[in-house]
Amino acid sequence: LDPPKIFMSIEINTSTQEEPLRTITQGVALVIFRNKGELLLQLRDSNTKIFPNFWSLPTGALDHPQELILDAAKRELIEETGLEIELRFILAEVYNHPTLGTAIRYLFMGKCQLDSNILCNEGHDMQFVNIKRLPGNFVPHHLSIIRSLLKS
Repeated sequence: LDPPKIFMSIEINTSTQEEPLRTITQGVALVIFRNKGELLLQLRDSNTKIFPNFWSLPTGALDHPQELILDAAKRELIEETGLEIELRFILAEVYNHPTLGTAIRYLFMGKCQLDSNILCNEGHDMQFVNIKRLPGNFVPHHLSIIRSLLKS
């Protein structure tokens, strides 16, 4: 599958006199493997509004309306981990974000080398974890993504 070629501002007409037309938030989630069964996870900051101190996939939003989705995924990976690896588009999903409402998340998968140096430029920690021993405090919708991917 190829990722959509361009970010598009999608408007939902749910406007009322009190609530004007709004735009759907779009972002990326990164599923990065190393070796057999090791998945890159990020421990979220304690000051984040959503799931503070929970483990999650590295994620991020598109920066501007013209940013290509693949470019956003590569940029987020470099910004958060320092990794520059090939990414493959997996799927796009529409979901209900806890604070932003309806959102679209584009999932990308990649594999890095055993000796790759991982930085933690966002969050408390960034590390590879065995997928059979995922931490208990895991962002629920990210856990469901991982479980779905492991079944396929």
